[in-house]
Amino acid sequence: MSIPMLIDTARLSEVRTLQGTRYDLTRLVQLCEGLNACYQVGAYHAVIMLTRAILDHIPPLFGCKSYKEERAISLTNIYIARYARWSHFRTLHR
Repeated sequence: MSIPMLIDTARLSEVRTLQGTRYDLTRLVQLCEGLNACYQVGAYHAVIMLTRAILDHIPPLFGCKSYKEERAISLTNIYIARYARWSHFRTLHR
């Protein structure tokens, strides 16, 4: 039985071929490949550390300075969506 990859190799191939981005994604791809390799051999502490390193590389792709800022924006959007649904539900059931 083979151990599945954490990050799909087809997705990594897509990221490798991306063009026209203002970022060099080489290091991100290498981190993802390392994550898959560590997971395959059961090096779970390394998986945790590589996951954190990958999270540090993601926010600039979304125009944020840090993971904390990106997470705050994501959570704000989630809360706004939940409030909108709750408000809509409340107006329907008065």
